[in-house]
Amino acid sequence: MARRALLALRCRKREINLQQLLLGFPDGQLAVSGTWDLSTPSQPWSVHLDGLQIPLSVYQDWFDWPLPLTGFHDIEAKWSGLAADKESFNVGLNGEMKITLIGAKANTGSDKAWPTQITSWFSDQEVDKNKPQAFPFEILSIDADRGQLTGSLQGETRLSIHWPLYRADAPRIR
Repeated sequence: MARRALLALRCRKREINLQQLLLGFPDGQLAVSGTWDLSTPSQPWSVHLDGLQIPLSVYQDWFDWPLPLTGFHDIEAKWSGLAADKESFNVGLNGEMKITLIGAKANTGSDKAWPTQITSWFSDQEVDKNKPQAFPFEILSIDADRGQLTGSLQGETRLSIHWPLYRADAPRIR
């Protein structure tokens, strides 16, 4: 999927500095930079992403995330937190992200309301991928404050998102 990549990475005294990662796609690119300090027990990290025309399929193809979406998106995100263990990550995540969806379609044959369908993508339920349908949202905005994710999906309608990462619950989407 990615056509070319450029990586500039520096490691010094257990501190990793991702100066630049550029991934090229057929019609766009993703730029990533960040840091990770392994010299302290809490292992603080930060990452900045900026991308244009990235295929939505990368999340399923690369990370096996259950997002049955096709189309493209632009992304701008700044995240930081702690990486000592899963618990410190879940309660230490901070940042913000804005995604603009471009020509997005959901590969789902469900007639259920969108909040129910989207919530099911984050559960163990099997997703019916028989029929692509227009995804009625254009903007996804997420803010994180100490592992508490809040945000919205906006487009033909608006949905709110609430997801405390430190709990085992699926996200609440209304």
